[in-house]
Amino acid sequence: MREGISALEAEGHTWRFPEIGEAYRKVETAKKAKKYPTETTYTDDQGLQAFRKVDGTAIGTLINFRNKYLGHGVPLNREQCAELYAHYKPILDDFLQGLVFAPDLTLVRAERTHLFRLTGTAPEEVDGRQPTVAEREKVWVEHSDGRRMELMPFFILPGQVAGVGVESGVLVYEQFTGGKRLVFHGPDSSHGESVGEVLERLKSMIRLKEEEPPKKHTQEWVQVDEGKALSEILAEPGHVLPGLPVFHALVPGTPFHAEFFHSQHCRGFAP
Repeated sequence: MREGISALEAEGHTWRFPEIGEAYRKVETAKKAKKYPTETTYTDDQGLQAFRKVDGTAIGTLINFRNKYLGHGVPLNREQCAELYAHYKPILDDFLQGLVFAPDLTLVRAERTHLFRLTGTAPEEVDGRQPTVAEREKVWVEHSDGRRMELMPFFILPGQVAGVGVESGVLVYEQFTGGKRLVFHGPDSSHGESVGEVLERLKSMIRLKEEEPPKKHTQEWVQVDEGKALSEILAEPGHVLPGLPVFHALVPGTPFHAEFFHSQHCRGFAP
């Protein structure tokens, strides 16, 4: 996501809802983004799983919590749950406070002659407003000031997916399997697979993207902190690698060290 935002901004992309990007930068990529101590796993030199303390952003820390305790972890007892709640609840609060614009955005679903608001705990019909012919059977997000963006095929209606009832309200894109199936999941833990129009629209989007001429990006040397882990280096803005990363450790005082730092590739580097 970080590199996708950077690439789009480098191309002068106009954001429909720039406040979402601003909130992301504030909590994730800004120099003053708040960091939280947490414990993460890694594979040591012996190939064994080990743990270490790191400082992560709110998003990274919450993702780590999900992966460690919800996605693949073992059931916890009451004391462990209370301890985790005390640690992660303030982090979640900080993250949610950055989403102050959210009440101005509404997720809307059109079904026949009815409009439903999907941003509450249950679908709520919008009084006094009917969908136009172009809006029917679609899902979009709209701002109170009139800005809007259609979300299909990434948010779709259950009627367009096999094996899922209308009680799900709306489904969210999960994965695209080899060009044959689109898999979605709903808020009630239901799953479904795409049929018809939704799958064809995504294939059309992919085909149009493949036909776009490739954007050329210049490759250059970057100076990194040797004390950082590889994952931290690759997470830096602009550190997009076309293949395997290559690192060179230069020995100060050697002829190559002096030649390298005076070459045109290293202007602005600190020897």
